[in-house]
Amino acid sequence: MHGDFLPQNVLLDDSRLSIVDFASYSRSGPIYTDVAHFIGYLMILAGRQLYSRSAVESVARQFLSGYSRALNQNLLRLYTVRAVLRIIADGNRQISRSTKITLDLLSNILNKGITGLVTV
Repeated sequence: MHGDFLPQNVLLDDSRLSIVDFASYSRSGPIYTDVAHFIGYLMILAGRQLYSRSAVESVARQFLSGYSRALNQNLLRLYTVRAVLRIIADGNRQISRSTKITLDLLSNILNKGITGLVTV
């Protein structure tokens, strides 16, 4: 388990993919932790004006397509809520408009699930 599997820890060089920052690495752990961190981070980005929501959702769909049959959607939803909370807690402390966006995001995850937000 990487433990901090976020887009900024994935490097692309031509057709070569590399993963960096193994400070939170663990020899074992649930697959949901890394998948949820990646998806949760993308969902946060999709809610910001700087990023194209459709482009971010496309990345999330492509990423999830490799896991969709193997993952329990209810567990993924819970792990994603946990991941979003951790990402926000670890990030900067600017909590104004982003707090509302985050609460809406978490509410959507719990009510609609992952597939309600990002169609696989």
